[in-house]
Amino acid sequence: MGAGALNPLSSGSRMQGRCWLWLVVVSLLLSVTSNLSAQGRPVPQLPKPVASCGPTAIILVTAVDASGAVVGDGTIDVRRISDGKSVWRGPAELPSSGEYKVMEDLSLELVAAKGTRFRVHVQRGGKKASAVMRIGRTADGCHVRRLSGPTRLVLT
Repeated sequence: MGAGALNPLSSGSRMQGRCWLWLVVVSLLLSVTSNLSAQGRPVPQLPKPVASCGPTAIILVTAVDASGAVVGDGTIDVRRISDGKSVWRGPAELPSSGEYKVMEDLSLELVAAKGTRFRVHVQRGGKKASAVMRIGRTADGCHVRRLSGPTRLVLT
């Protein structure tokens, strides 16, 4: 055994000692800086998990002319009766079958659980049809659902 092997300050031990010292210093610095940056700030809370509601529900209405032929090239306007707010306006969702979207789950906040009344108006050229539809929510509150009102509008 040589003299360097017993000397704790030999080059091998000195290198290991420096590595441990650097590791301790870096750990302390990281600990102190993370604690300082968190002071005075509230810790953000993760959102509560939401139960999956499954596929999106869409309420449709079919528009037909006086002969019963589907009308797929019109427009629909849906307004909440209580305040006249327009909640949806657009072309047919499925033109080949004359189906127009009245509402979908993305508009759920506009609907009371027990039901909200909406005026549904479909128009093509000078021909039009209107009806009142009551829309509510499913029992679990996840989806819109038709409570009353027609599924078919006849444009005259």
